[in-house]
Amino acid sequence: MYFPEHSVKVETRTPIITDITPDSVLSSNADAMTITGEYFKPSAKVYVGTTLVSDSVVVDENTITFTMPDCPMGTAKVTVKNPDGKQASTTVEVLSNVHIIDIQANSCIE
Repeated sequence: MYFPEHSVKVETRTPIITDITPDSVLSSNADAMTITGEYFKPSAKVYVGTTLVSDSVVVDENTITFTMPDCPMGTAKVTVKNPDGKQASTTVEVLSNVHIIDIQANSCIE
């Protein structure tokens, strides 16, 4: 039977990010990342800033893995975007990959 006066509207849920690990990375280090949360669709995309991450894998509706692309130092916005356009974002701290190993006193300074 068909009831034209009745319709069903299906709403998809907005993704939720509950954690990202690690929460800080070194710039240009290609760290393996894991996003955990809820309502990730199989074809969800990950963006760092406005850059689409090409190697993201939706493991299941609660987990996405990807490799962090090169980023300048500072705070990087990471976004999960489902095919319906609904999205969630979090941030990752990008630290300098330059390390000071040794500082020596200059003997010319009195």
